[in-house]
Amino acid sequence: MKYFYSNIIPGKNVSFHALGASSGGSFVGFLSQNKFEIPISSTCIQISSIGGDRISTMPPTIFVLMSKDSHTINHVKSSMNTVAKTKLLVTSPKEIKPEYFQVHSNSFISLEESKAIQTSLVENHYLNSENYLVEDPRVTEWRSVSSHLLLSKYQNDSNYNQHLLIYLII
Repeated sequence: MKYFYSNIIPGKNVSFHALGASSGGSFVGFLSQNKFEIPISSTCIQISSIGGDRISTMPPTIFVLMSKDSHTINHVKSSMNTVAKTKLLVTSPKEIKPEYFQVHSNSFISLEESKAIQTSLVENHYLNSENYLVEDPRVTEWRSVSSHLLLSKYQNDSNYNQHLLIYLII
């Protein structure tokens, strides 16, 4: 970006707005603290918090977080006083219907696998009677009742199903 800003568009009146989710959100937060002398006009950081020694130098920032991600929400709230203009948007929870994992994985997870995962989450009380998460999945043992349903499919990558599911379910 610094090369682009310095060599491709020097002297032009261009505004940069940065958007990042998860680790990309952390990167945007780092980048927007003027670490690389790139004038970023605003940022949108999703599913992530920020830190750093120059947090007060950040441009106006919108944080978009998941309602059950209490850890990140608390971290963002504690850092909001140091960023001049911030807004926190917390998304509404999503209903985890039987087809949820199939739809959100673009059919990478079959409908049968999706139904089995959702059923295991309901039967083990990770979803309430309306099919919404009861707690932040990062602090529960939901993987113990659902990861085995996909493990044989992903034998060569045992972490894949856990990472995929945690981002789908928050």
